[in-house]
Amino acid sequence: MSRAIAPRALVGPLLALGLFFTATHRASAMIYKPEKVIDMWDSWVVFHEGKFYLYYLESNHAILHGVSLASSDDGVHYTEVGTVVPKSPEAVWLGSGSVWKKPGSEPAEWVMNFSESKDGLQRIYFATSTDLRNWNRLSHDFRFQQDERWYHPDGRWDCICALPRKEGGLYGYWTATPRGAVGFGFGQSLDGIKWEALKPPTIDWTGRPVMKKSEVSMEAGAVEHIRDKYYMMSGTPRYEGRSGMVTMVCLLYTSDAADEGLGVDL
Repeated sequence: MSRAIAPRALVGPLLALGLFFTATHRASAMIYKPEKVIDMWDSWVVFHEGKFYLYYLESNHAILHGVSLASSDDGVHYTEVGTVVPKSPEAVWLGSGSVWKKPGSEPAEWVMNFSESKDGLQRIYFATSTDLRNWNRLSHDFRFQQDERWYHPDGRWDCICALPRKEGGLYGYWTATPRGAVGFGFGQSLDGIKWEALKPPTIDWTGRPVMKKSEVSMEAGAVEHIRDKYYMMSGTPRYEGRSGMVTMVCLLYTSDAADEGLGVDL
């Protein structure tokens, strides 16, 4: 059994688990503190064959410079592995990502996406693995960048959340800077490595103030298929005078909707 948990989607469940586990384990067991790095940032988890793989951004001097790994048999007690994907020498910093299984791969091959900032531009890069511990960074030829018809080339571009595509392959949502409105990125991939950006989803703001592009940015945190709907958890700093997370509900999810973007509601 494999289960990928997208960035930030694990926060609520972990808090709930903390309330449970502290009854039978030391409270400190719920606090993972690495010894090889000073600071941690965004994190994401993959559960595969009875083991949890916790990935997180690492920093030693206020610069995010790689992805580190810790593993666990119970999801509570973690053993630090260390850096698995370092920042490239020419990049200023390395940004958040996630992991998914490459479509159709047996035995499983895993794909990690992460972003890097080079010359003031953020782009998405990839690495692959067969054991979730040893990662092979793919070349510059596999870099994924903005389609300038719909997205600003110098805007945000990171952290793909991938979902199975009914026709095969994957759909993906990610943090982006669409032209003309606040929103997020959307695209598809047949193999999980080569991605095609599509028109960003539209957002129905009925009943809520429209988010002004000059005042706020939006981060695509996680998307899950629950029963007959798709739900997105999105970060919205400075919206209606406060920062936090909102949940969006997908109104359409068909192949016909892909080219037009998806209708979503708050």
